[in-house]
Amino acid sequence: MWCNNMNICSTQEIRAWEQNSVWFGVPTKLLMENAGNAVARIVYERVKPPAEVLVFAGVGGKAGDGFVVARHLDALGYKVKVFLVYRKENIQHPDAKENLKILLNTGVPIVEDYSRWLNEIPEETDVLIDALLGTGFKPPLREPYRTIIDKLNKVRAKLKVAIDVPSGVDADTGFVDDAFKADITVSMDCIKRGLLSSQAQEFTGRVVVAPIGIPRAAKIYVGPGDYRVFLPRYRREAHKGVHGRVMVVGGSSEFVGAPWLTALSSLYVGVDLVYLAAPTPVLSTIISPEIIPVKLNGERLAKAHVEKLVSEIGSKRVHVLVLGPGAGRHNETAYFFCRLYEELVRIEHISLRGIVVDADALHAYTLCPEYLQRASKRYNVVLTPHLGELRRLLGREIPDTLEHRIESSKEVARKTGATVLLKGAVDVIASPNGQIKLNRTGNPQMTVGGTGDVLAGLVAAFLARGASALYAAALAAFINGLAGERLANAIGRVTPMLLIEWLPRVLKELEESNT
Repeated sequence: MWCNNMNICSTQEIRAWEQNSVWFGVPTKLLMENAGNAVARIVYERVKPPAEVLVFAGVGGKAGDGFVVARHLDALGYKVKVFLVYRKENIQHPDAKENLKILLNTGVPIVEDYSRWLNEIPEETDVLIDALLGTGFKPPLREPYRTIIDKLNKVRAKLKVAIDVPSGVDADTGFVDDAFKADITVSMDCIKRGLLSSQAQEFTGRVVVAPIGIPRAAKIYVGPGDYRVFLPRYRREAHKGVHGRVMVVGGSSEFVGAPWLTALSSLYVGVDLVYLAAPTPVLSTIISPEIIPVKLNGERLAKAHVEKLVSEIGSKRVHVLVLGPGAGRHNETAYFFCRLYEELVRIEHISLRGIVVDADALHAYTLCPEYLQRASKRYNVVLTPHLGELRRLLGREIPDTLEHRIESSKEVARKTGATVLLKGAVDVIASPNGQIKLNRTGNPQMTVGGTGDVLAGLVAAFLARGASALYAAALAAFINGLAGERLANAIGRVTPMLLIEWLPRVLKELEESNT
C-alpha cells in the first residue's frame, strides 16, 4: 500500500466530524459533493473519456458518493452506467436520494435490482467504481454483496476504484473475509485505521486521501457530533443502576451548596443513582428526595471518614466518584483526600471506574502526587482546574494565552496520567496520550459561583454512562456551556440551579436536531 497522507482516524471520529461540520454551517450534501468530485478527478487523471465507467451502488452514504462520481464523469464525456443493488426506493441516505434524483433528471443510465443485472456484468470494462458498502460495514459479508463482489473482482478493467474503503473491509479493524479488490482506494479526509492492516492492504491497492472540506474547527472543537457518537446510548433492556452510579464526596460547614449542585447535575443528565457523602452540616441544611445521603459525622471531611467511605463505595457499587466540591482547604481535609487516593489504589473488587477531582480535592495533589498518579493508572481520572489551580499544580506561572493553556494542560495530563479539563473562556481538554479537544460554548454570565460544581457533575455522569475520560470531559464542557448560552438567551441570566434545570432541554435539543 502507498498512501499520500498518513492522517489516521476512526470511523467514529469521521462521523462526529461530519456532524460537527453541519454545526459550523457546512452541510453534509456539500461534503458528499466534494467526495464524489475528488474520486472523479482521480479517474480523469488515469483514464480519459470517452471511456466506459460502471458504478455499483448500495443504499447508504457511499452510494451517494458514487452518484456524484457518476454525474461528474458523465459531464466530462465518459460513458457512465450506474447499477443499484436494490431499487431506487431503497436508498436510505437523504443526500444520496437527492443525488440519485439528479442522475435520473440528467438521464444517466441506471439499472435497478441486482437480480436483473448480476448475470449481465461484462467481463471487461474501462473503469469500475465500488460504491457498495461504506465505513459502517461490519463483517461478515452477506448476500447479495458477497456474490456481487466476487463477480466484480473477476471483471478485467483498466482501473478499479473503491470509495473510502473497499467494500467488505472493516474500516476500523481491517478484518476481511472477502472484499472488493481495488487498484486505488480514495479515503475521504483521512486514512481509516483499518486500511493499515496487512489483511486490508491485499484489497486497497494504492490509498489516496482526499480532502472533502471538513473544517478544522469541526475536528478540534467539541460539537453535537461528539455527543451523538461518543456518548453511549441508553439501553432498552436496562435496569436501575445500568446507566451509572455516582457518588459526590465534598461539602463542609462553610460550603454547603456546592456538592448538592454537583449531585443534581449528574442526576439531571441521566445517571440512575446519585449519592452524596458529606459532613453533617451539608446533609442537615439541604435535603433532596432525589439524592441518596451518606452521612459523615463532623464539620468537615477528615481521615477518620476514609474507612467508612471506602466501605460505602464498595457496597453501593459506585461507578464514579466526584471529589472536592465545597470541601474547603483545611489541612485535615487535604490529608483525607490523600488517604482516600491511597485506599482506592489498594482496594480490590469494587465497581469504581472513574474519579473526577475538582476544586479543593485538587489542592491535595500537591501534598501526595504519587497517590493520584497511581490512581490514574487504575481508574479514568479527570482533573477540572481553572487556570489558578493549574498554576498551583505545576508550581509556576502560566501566561493566559490559548497556546500556553494547551501546552500546560498537556504537561499536567502527561505527568499525572489523568485527563485535564482546564476551565476558561475556551475550555481545554487534554488526555495523557496527547489528544486535545477545545470547547467554546458558554456565556460571560457563567462566571457566577457554582457553575464549576455543575460541570464536575456532568463529567462524572458521562463517565458513569460509559464515555472515555477525554469525551466525558469534553462533552461536559460543551453541554454545560451550551445550556448556559440557551439559558442566558431565554431569560437574561444564569444561576447554577437554573443551569441544572436547563440541562435536559439541551440534551433533548441535541438528540432531536440534525445539526
